[in-house]
Amino acid sequence: MTTPENQEELLRRKADQVRNRLLDVVDELDRRRHELTDHPADLVVSRIPQKVWIGAAVAGALLVVSVTGATIAAVRRKNKRVLYIKRAPPPPSFAGDVVSRAGRALATMLLVQLGKRAFDEVAARTRLTSIRR
Repeated sequence: MTTPENQEELLRRKADQVRNRLLDVVDELDRRRHELTDHPADLVVSRIPQKVWIGAAVAGALLVVSVTGATIAAVRRKNKRVLYIKRAPPPPSFAGDVVSRAGRALATMLLVQLGKRAFDEVAARTRLTSIRR
């Protein structure tokens, strides 16, 4: 004759066995579902070309450098105004102005070219027309 503790233990074992079998069935069903739904075409990694990422990094670096330079120049101008209120600020040097404008022109040309290349790559993949003239 079994005692209530033995009956409870037997019921627990039986429940554990049933639970384990159900978990095995669920695991198998889940594995089969993944076999049916996970195709290599669905698991595509980013198709953005590496050139676009490099172009974006260069553009970001140029933006940071230009904003930092403009901020430093603004602070210097402000400090000069505070120190020399009666004196007019000296005109910017010709060489500095030429270098600044040339740098901005070069950065603009670089960004335009990178943008055109990126658009052409996307256009080629999606069969759009090119904007190049």
